[in-house]
Amino acid sequence: MAVTAKVFGQFLMCCMRKEVDILNDDIKIMLLNSTYPLGSTQQDTYVYLNDLLYGRSNWEVTSSQKATGTFTITDVISDGETVTIGEGTYEFDLNSSYTPGNIPVVPLSTSIEDARDALVDAIDNNTSEAITVLASYSEPGVLYIYGFTVGPAQNSIITTTTCANASWAAETMLGGTDVGYLQGGKILTDKALTYSTSNYIYFKPEQTNNYVQWDNSTISARYAVVYDANPDIYNKPLIGYIDFGQVFTSDAGYFKITFNTSGLIRVTIS
Repeated sequence: MAVTAKVFGQFLMCCMRKEVDILNDDIKIMLLNSTYPLGSTQQDTYVYLNDLLYGRSNWEVTSSQKATGTFTITDVISDGETVTIGEGTYEFDLNSSYTPGNIPVVPLSTSIEDARDALVDAIDNNTSEAITVLASYSEPGVLYIYGFTVGPAQNSIITTTTCANASWAAETMLGGTDVGYLQGGKILTDKALTYSTSNYIYFKPEQTNNYVQWDNSTISARYAVVYDANPDIYNKPLIGYIDFGQVFTSDAGYFKITFNTSGLIRVTIS
């Protein structure tokens, strides 16, 4: 299928309002999957990245990962048993008495589901814990913890337990990586604006290599979106997008977008 590239309808308006400085701002290119369509309707409607992505969860591709851990309760828990995540020790409290310094976990009963739910609540309420937690309601007794940010830093968080009928999948959180695609995409470098005698203005990024590439990535992408990353979080002007025409993938390899030799954007002066 044909690859198409379009400029968002109000990009030039953003330039005239001085919201975009295409040479001096950080201009980024991000990748989207095929979960939602991106075409003329979106091109004419949206001005800012936040508006485009609002309500469209999981549209941006993922490759880099947060560290994770899995805790599984297989049978009833006992009073005084503990679950440790990093510096925090959570203690199941069935008689209103727990070790000072530990975080009490008070289930409604000793059942698998009640113990799991009480532990989830205790972790959620511990604002000093650098993780998020999610219970698996399709798998009774199972909960998952996730690092706050992508990358390997939280792979070293220790996970242990004294529970006789529960266990962690590993002794630490695992799987955090910052290789491949990072949320928000890549900054385009080596940028230039040129004017031709044919009455065209060209915006050309990556002049030396003429491409942008994500190494060691596992990606499935249908679209690329170019935007100005410098303004505040809610007002990042959209510049243009590329529709690859189909989903392209990489598997622990490189994902590469090669630009037209003339440039990424061409403005006709007439």
